[in-house]
Amino acid sequence: MSQDQVRRRRRRTVGAFAPFLGGVLEIVVFVAIGQAIGFGLAIILALATSVIGLWLMRRAGFNAWRSLRAAAADAARVADANTRNPLAPQDGPTPQERIADAGVTLLAGTVLVFPGFITDAAALLLLVPPVRRKVGRRLAAAALRTLPTPTGRGPASGGDVVEGEVVPDSPIRDQLSADPEERDS
Repeated sequence: MSQDQVRRRRRRTVGAFAPFLGGVLEIVVFVAIGQAIGFGLAIILALATSVIGLWLMRRAGFNAWRSLRAAAADAARVADANTRNPLAPQDGPTPQERIADAGVTLLAGTVLVFPGFITDAAALLLLVPPVRRKVGRRLAAAALRTLPTPTGRGPASGGDVVEGEVVPDSPIRDQLSADPEERDS
């Protein structure tokens, strides 16, 4: 077995146990916080962060939809402006950055819904603007690597491109491609 196969197998094994270990770690932290501030207060705090997460998901969902619509309009405007002056400086975040920002905010809200203080800390970290921008750029780059492009070309299309031409149906071509015995009749 090669070193690369060993590494892949080890990564799969760790990946399979990660949710279990994360859950155990969440319980340990919850018990520690419960002992420090009281069990009832720890439950209330966990429920409050879940409610905040639901509110944040709703807000981010509306913002993501609004950003998507505005980004589509801005992308058309920017493309038109760039054809006139491609070296003109862009003001403000690009449409892609706004969509990524809304997506990471939605991800933070989703993570906040899960009960646990470690996931809450991770979600709150995702809400910090510099972290949100960096994670958004990484998620966008990962999406570009894995999603196929509309033309089917690109790194994720997963195949060779075969150039071709569509030929409309033609009665003459159909006669030529038919069986020779049928043509004679």
